[in-house]
Amino acid sequence: MYKRTSFLKEVFWHKGVAVVLAFYSILQLVFNIIGWTTPPETQAKYQLIKIVQFFSWQTWLIGLLTIVAVMVTEGSYRTVKKREIELAKKNEFLNARTASEIIQTELLTFWLAGDKLFNEINDMPPNVALPVAQVEEWISQSESFLQTKFRSPMNELYLRMFREDAGITQPVGVFGQTPHAKLRARVESHKYQLARIHALVAIRHLGAFG
Repeated sequence: MYKRTSFLKEVFWHKGVAVVLAFYSILQLVFNIIGWTTPPETQAKYQLIKIVQFFSWQTWLIGLLTIVAVMVTEGSYRTVKKREIELAKKNEFLNARTASEIIQTELLTFWLAGDKLFNEINDMPPNVALPVAQVEEWISQSESFLQTKFRSPMNELYLRMFREDAGITQPVGVFGQTPHAKLRARVESHKYQLARIHALVAIRHLGAFG
């Protein structure tokens, strides 16, 4: 019932309908008064009054109903068009929110991949070959993701953040200079920066979509 009332209100209750119906009603009243009060001599003198007298009350009623029908059609079209625009905006909002959530999930996936590499390197004995190729591939894929999934200038900002040294304290002396330690530190730095980027994206998501 409420939706039907709202629909009828949107169709009929606007300035255009009020102005046209008021003008038509006043015009009808004036013409009728002229026809009722003007003597035949004056009616014969002025062609306008003769034309006015030509229309009966049935003709006026038909004219009124015609105007109402046109307004109902126009009002219905405007209501449907308004609903279509609102629905398109809502779908655009939902699509944008879904895309943002997917990006956050993919960012987390890259972070988990880096965390897995970090743990593998950390648990490797010194005499085992390091997964340098896997690390390079992970870094390359992460950079490509940041470059393509975000619009400018955010993509450049995130890419710059990802490449910056996180400044995490590493072992000093000989232990900090081994290939094993350097590769682990590199993965850890990128992993830390991915976590920062993920946090920034989540904050922007909350600000945009609540």
